[in-house]
Amino acid sequence: MLRILSITFVFISLFFSGAFAQRNKMDSLLNLLAENKKEDTVTVDILLTISDEYRPVSLDNALRYADTASHLSQKINFQRGIAKSYMEMGAIYTDKGHYPLALELVLKGLKIGESLQDNELTAVGMNRLAIVFATQQQYAKAREYFLKALAIFEKMRNKSSQAVMLNNIANTY
Repeated sequence: MLRILSITFVFISLFFSGAFAQRNKMDSLLNLLAENKKEDTVTVDILLTISDEYRPVSLDNALRYADTASHLSQKINFQRGIAKSYMEMGAIYTDKGHYPLALELVLKGLKIGESLQDNELTAVGMNRLAIVFATQQQYAKAREYFLKALAIFEKMRNKSSQAVMLNNIANTY
């Protein structure tokens, strides 16, 4: 009985410490945003990081921050930020099940990434596009874009992203 209580205590402690760490990270990001009064690329990146952190817990808050990042990026003509904002909003709309809008936003972001000749942004866009298709059980189309992203990550020698793409490809079978 004591062993079961000890194991239960460990799991509860791990759960709450993880939740506490997430809250601390979010608080730090929100404080950083409040301290940064500039309308610049750093603020866009903070907004997008906050959006990404909110995705698992509040899609509406995530969307609000991604949309703010998009508007600021457009205001300061930060093309990479516009692309990342579109892709983030696309991911959020995928999570919400609004696939046509998700597809439209991810494609817009991907197009900008390609026009900037930004390999990382293009590969991320391909991955996000593939996820939209995979979520709708269009596995052949998803695989096509996962493979394109994989090829880019291979050229970049980005091993961790290659591993993620290989896992994503495997999940389409």
